[in-house]
Formats: sequence, C-alpha cells, structure tokens
Amino acid sequence: MQLQSRVFALEYNEPFVISRSADTHSEVVQVAITHGDLVGYGEGAPDPHYGESIESAMAFFGQVEPLLGRSEERRVGKECRSR
Repeated sequence: MQLQSRVFALEYNEPFVISRSADTHSEVVQVAITHGDLVGYGEGAPDPHYGESIESAMAFFGQVEPLLGRSEERRVGKECRSR
C-alpha cells in the first residue's frame, strides 16, 4: 500500500461565516491510499481552533505511512502460516 498526500487551497464563492470567524478559503489536506488497482481518497481541513495544522496533519501521515505496509505484511504472513 502507498499513501500520497497534498495540500491545496479551496476558495469559497462566498465567505463562510460563523460566530468566531469569517473565511474566504480553507487550506485542505488530501490523501490517497493505493492498494493494487484500488485507490481511496480522503480530505480534511485542519482547524487551528482545535490545535490542528497542515503541518501536524502532514506529520501524522508521515508516521502512519510505514504502518500501511506492515498491515499488508501481517496479512500475507497469516496466509502463509495458514497453508
């Protein structure tokens, strides 16, 4: 399995207004996890109000990417042991 991520800005047609802010765009993180011919996508907008940032999201992806290969190794290992 492979994880790819990118950062981009979404520009709003109109400001998004709530009680604490008015935003005209969002910085968004998009991920794609590839396994063979299959691809799964996800995205999120880290919110500084909750201690999140683009940097912390990207760091998290860097931490979990090696785990994706390990889950595949465990699955293959179980198949080999069951034979």
